[in-house]
Amino acid sequence: MHLNSGKSIFQGRHMGHTGCAGRPGAIFMAPSRQTKVLAWRQQRDKEDMYEHALELSRLEHYEEARQAFQQLLSNDPTFCRGWVSFAQMERRAARTQDPQRLAVARAILQRGLQMNPDSGCLAQAWGLMELQKGNAWAALRLLERCVEMDSALEPVLRWKPVNAARLTVAGAAASRGRPWRTASSSSSSSSGGSSSRAGKPGARVACASA
Repeated sequence: MHLNSGKSIFQGRHMGHTGCAGRPGAIFMAPSRQTKVLAWRQQRDKEDMYEHALELSRLEHYEEARQAFQQLLSNDPTFCRGWVSFAQMERRAARTQDPQRLAVARAILQRGLQMNPDSGCLAQAWGLMELQKGNAWAALRLLERCVEMDSALEPVLRWKPVNAARLTVAGAAASRGRPWRTASSSSSSSSGGSSSRAGKPGARVACASA
């Protein structure tokens, strides 16, 4: 073989022919395409990690699931579904194992909202949790906040349990001489009988596990 034949021994690879890795033209992928492929792989990895955490949660392998969720959210703190599903798992653990895990679920949603202050999804999830635990005032504040962040979530304010919580809070406020007035009061009163169409808490959550 003559190395001085006038052609570079790398010429075939530069022309897009199969290189040593057996992938035609791989090293000459356009930067924009490289970025898209990398983003796709990262998203796929994230979804796989999420599904793995969910499966561990369903199997009630809570310690392993916690580690998986923590790694997932450490890699991407903006992944709101991860925060919501992590909190939902801790709520289940509170019912079946340790009631103290409820405080952990609340702390997870609080941390998620601190990391994602514009997430209506997280505010809604936290509000629904407080509603189900009977914390009407906190629930209403969080649910109204979620609607301010994402107007598509406005129907949650017409749910029957939310209306019931509003009446409870309004009654307590009136007994102290402080009339309760929320941002949703006018829309609730103007909706007439729309509350009859309301669903149950959890019927439509912006982002939650399957």
